[in-house]
Amino acid sequence: MKKLISFIAASALVSSVATAELHKPNRIVEIGTEAEGGFSNNYLAASELLVKNLVLDLQAMEKDVPDSGWNIEMFARDKTFLNVNPTSSFRLGFFAGIESTGNMNIGHELFEVLGSGFSVGESKSMDIDLYGDAYLDAGASLMMKIAGFGITVSPSYYIPLVYIPKTKAKLSCSTTREGEIRARATADLEVFSAFDLARVVGTDEDFVDDLEVAEQFQKALGNGGVDLSINVERPIFGSMFEVGGFLRVPIVAGKLEYKAMRTVSVDFYQSNFLGKLNDESENNVSKDMGEFSYSKESVRVYRPIRLGAEAVFRPFGKWFELYPMVGLVVRSPYSDDAIFYPEYSLDLKLNLFNVVGASFGTAYLDQVFAQRFGFFINARVLELDAGVSFRSGTFTRSFMGAGMSAFLGVKIGF
Repeated sequence: MKKLISFIAASALVSSVATAELHKPNRIVEIGTEAEGGFSNNYLAASELLVKNLVLDLQAMEKDVPDSGWNIEMFARDKTFLNVNPTSSFRLGFFAGIESTGNMNIGHELFEVLGSGFSVGESKSMDIDLYGDAYLDAGASLMMKIAGFGITVSPSYYIPLVYIPKTKAKLSCSTTREGEIRARATADLEVFSAFDLARVVGTDEDFVDDLEVAEQFQKALGNGGVDLSINVERPIFGSMFEVGGFLRVPIVAGKLEYKAMRTVSVDFYQSNFLGKLNDESENNVSKDMGEFSYSKESVRVYRPIRLGAEAVFRPFGKWFELYPMVGLVVRSPYSDDAIFYPEYSLDLKLNLFNVVGASFGTAYLDQVFAQRFGFFINARVLELDAGVSFRSGTFTRSFMGAGMSAFLGVKIGF
């Protein structure tokens, strides 16, 4: 009898280990698409904008804008995939997609000047940072069980479309005892692209013909880069607790060969600020918006490095799942613009018979806090996933509507 009980217990443990996965698929063969997009800032909340009378309090702005400055970000991504899952020990997938990000940061020094001004004879300088990128990518994934570990290898070929390196716009202000105010703003905007923007936006030459479009597209395909993702996971207590680690590292850089550059400057002069009250003041504003100049100049572009650990905890069964994750990201690796930042997420997924479910979570991803909510409906041959996130660069403002994103995914198969 004891041997029989031991055999049954061992068989149950082996079975749970064999079927345990962090993210188990619901179909043997499936095709699907997922899309997500959003924006956020770390200062203005929806409740402060959706009012009848909008009051601009410069001193309050100086106090409330974070020391890191006013940060505005946006992103969009889309992915289409085909997965084949014949057994729990072997899975094969193919995917293709596009992703883009954009970021602008206005330094806190500007709000200090607006809120408190500056002393006579004092000069101050302020920065505005810009960054952006867009990629196409395609790849495959292979998962196999080896010695109790689930190992997934995903090589990917990515094609950079647009890259705006970290760009600083500078603003300087100064005053004199005679009441003079001088201000100057300058910015050198560089945009690297996969296609010749001089022909796209139109110049004195004729617009590109179909043959030239095909040639530039073929060249862009050949300038792609390669990165490799590796995921490793293993159950600790059957399906109750499973842990995993992940790493994505660029191996070959993508390349962009076309550059567009524009220099913009604005100068402001006020001869007598107090005299403006009785029209004794003289002021002058001059602008030089410049023209885009185009050239062939190569730049190497790497997608971010990502590494971290994740787990799933099912204390009451598969209807109640907790997914924690911690990670580290290096954006613009192997360059002077490299930025390191941590990431984390904690999600609760409630699942009723794997037919309907809901999820609730908090996260810090891509330097943005997010409070996210989602649901899914799984009718076996068709699955619908949808969700929304409230986002901000500061934790408290992520609960106040300072930004949001939406997610939608559809899968069909059997």
